[in-house]
Amino acid sequence: MGVSFAIQAPFVSAAKFAEMTGQKESQVSEQMKNGQLPEFILPPSVRQKDPSSTRRKKFINLVRLYADAQEA
Repeated sequence: MGVSFAIQAPFVSAAKFAEMTGQKESQVSEQMKNGQLPEFILPPSVRQKDPSSTRRKKFINLVRLYADAQEA
């Protein structure tokens, strides 16, 4: 029997994920840095302020995280 998840959003910021999981944002950022959380980076065409910027905001990919949890 499979488990069903309701995903609130396909990706969230580190701050939002920290709020959702009761962690500190610094803990979540460290988990992202260590590859423990799947990341999503907005493509240049979607970035609103400066599409040519090399700075990229990273988000946590909840779809991938939930899919990985179902496989475990």
